[in-house]
Amino acid sequence: MTPAELFDGTGRALFGDVYVAPMAALLNVEKNTVGEWRDGKSTVPLGVWRSIALELVNRCGAIETVTVALAQHLKAEMERRATPG
Repeated sequence: MTPAELFDGTGRALFGDVYVAPMAALLNVEKNTVGEWRDGKSTVPLGVWRSIALELVNRCGAIETVTVALAQHLKAEMERRATPG
């Protein structure tokens, strides 16, 4: 995977297919800079990769938290509905 492909993949993972503007806001850069990184026209600085990695870790933690809560909710709902009366 090239750096441009990796950048594109992380942008899509974080924000979906239309990620240029939100990625630019996250990284505090211009949209055209994000486009250059996405297209492989310029090198993504190491600090930007670090910022992206941190955001991915934070999102994974948030997803894990709500996944556990949802599983608990579903279990409780199933038990409640299975109980007569």
